[in-house]
Amino acid sequence: MKTIYIAHQLNAPTEQEREANRRAAAHWSGWLSATFRVATITQWVVLSSVWSEEEGREFGLEIDKALIARCDGVLLCGPRVSSGMQIEADYARSKGKPVLEFTWPWEVRPWHLTLNEQERVREWIDSLPEAA
Repeated sequence: MKTIYIAHQLNAPTEQEREANRRAAAHWSGWLSATFRVATITQWVVLSSVWSEEEGREFGLEIDKALIARCDGVLLCGPRVSSGMQIEADYARSKGKPVLEFTWPWEVRPWHLTLNEQERVREWIDSLPEAA
């Protein structure tokens, strides 16, 4: 089974907005798993619910890198590529992991994707070699 690390913006001015970002990432994770039968990695959703940005950012990014090293590809999704997502994407590329960027200037839920966009995701997933 292919494994996809999901990167989504986390930090926000308020805890309510931070929670909304976690929920959005969870939607992407559930949709990808159900639609394409892949395992998704979103450990940061859980950790960020118990760690503040200040407490967990550096160590959380180290954990993310360890997980990215074990996945088949990285999907960037959400309204923009945040600084943390950029770190994750750069690390993935340095390890030869394919990265697909799916960002819009507003928060898009996966069920709003057009058929062409869904097909783009499917083709990307199908092209991924499975990690050993």
